[in-house]
Amino acid sequence: MTESEIIDGLLARDETVTREFFFSDSAKSCKPLLMSILAYVFPYPVDYDEAVSEFYAYLMKDDGRKLRQIEERNTLFGWIKVSATRFFIRKRNSREGTQSLETVDIPDYQANDSRSDPSSSINWCIPARYAYPTRSAPSPD
Repeated sequence: MTESEIIDGLLARDETVTREFFFSDSAKSCKPLLMSILAYVFPYPVDYDEAVSEFYAYLMKDDGRKLRQIEERNTLFGWIKVSATRFFIRKRNSREGTQSLETVDIPDYQANDSRSDPSSSINWCIPARYAYPTRSAPSPD
């Protein structure tokens, strides 16, 4: 099957094409790609069938609007890689309640905080294997 046939089959909700594309171990299946994305995004085990069902529902929302956005210059697997990674990262963040970096408020530390002491800041900002050369360096005073 060509990529356009796969897209047309997914849009037509053809069960054979959907099963072959998402769940088989054939060369035209995206199962290995999606499994590696799930392993990369989630630090805990995720049920493949459930995750793919959610991703498929996302793709088919609004009569397959997402699938119709694939342009000729994109490969299907490249597009699936980007879309699935973004989808699963958003899913992970919404489940864990994390925020993006733009919305996180970084608190101001007071002068009496132990982090304001330069010698103690090494303990929390530099990994232990790099701390020794920093501690043994002469002070600029």
